[in-house]
Amino acid sequence: MKNRILKIRKDNKLTQDAFAERLNLSKNFVWMLEKGERIASDRTIADICREFSVNERWIRTGEGEMYKEIEDEVAEVVSELLEESNPFYDLIIGIMETYQGLDSKSQELLKNSAQRLLDNLKKRD
Repeated sequence: MKNRILKIRKDNKLTQDAFAERLNLSKNFVWMLEKGERIASDRTIADICREFSVNERWIRTGEGEMYKEIEDEVAEVVSELLEESNPFYDLIIGIMETYQGLDSKSQELLKNSAQRLLDNLKKRD
């Protein structure tokens, strides 16, 4: 696992300090992980996977793809948002119900408006 953690850091062009900061770890702990003197906890592994979009199976075993596919990430977030305990649940369900209740012309107008909004936001960056 030590080599895989090092690879993640190097792939992201981060120093041990910067990598540690992104994960709320000490530089010394990152150094020990990369040397194999410490074993990453389940929480540290989860934090690395979340922060760098890494597949948990890959970091633990080296099997599979290193990085999550964007579709996997989206599915994970959508699944989390649609848990009834999530405060966004009612909002998302309301948006979906409203959208489904629109005729096709109104749906198209709404999609076009959303696309223009996104385009304008990209221009500001």
